[in-house]
Amino acid sequence: MLCEALRPTHVRSRRGATVIAFLEHPMRGDDRGDVVVVDRQGRARDPLRRLVSSQGLAWSPDGREVWFTAVAAWAPTTRCTRSPSTGACA
Repeated sequence: MLCEALRPTHVRSRRGATVIAFLEHPMRGDDRGDVVVVDRQGRARDPLRRLVSSQGLAWSPDGREVWFTAVAAWAPTTRCTRSPSTGACA
């Protein structure tokens, strides 16, 4: 999956390396994009799409959430937390 990603940045492995998370940017020099979490089989877990701006990404210390900063057209924010298991974004 990562090889198929368009301009991946901020690639981060969760402790235990069972999944990775990254920001995918479809256009060079543009920070809009998607937050993607991929398991070892290459399956993306409900990507968070169409962020107007996305910067920075990290796993929470317990590995249950992906933290990132973004601005989304549907919910402008400066920090977002996403749970890969539930897909919820807060």
